[in-house]
Amino acid sequence: MTDRVVSLNGGGVPQRREPVQSVIAEVERILEMARVGEIQGLGLVLLRPNHLSEYSFSGFAGSYSLVGAAHVLTDFLVGEARRDEE
Repeated sequence: MTDRVVSLNGGGVPQRREPVQSVIAEVERILEMARVGEIQGLGLVLLRPNHLSEYSFSGFAGSYSLVGAAHVLTDFLVGEARRDEE
């Protein structure tokens, strides 16, 4: 058991409605990959300005490789949350 608890609500999410250019660029990159058949499955997590999140999946989203990638992303996001709390 660890003595450090990471808050799941995180912090630092701006309460704004302006588009985030890096998000737009990433969505466009992913969309282009999907259009040429380079993406067969997709798992997506969204964070809204009001701190609510949602998820979506499509295609062949049940593969173990996608689960592994989601785990790597989870580790990265927890690390970012811990860094923000320091």
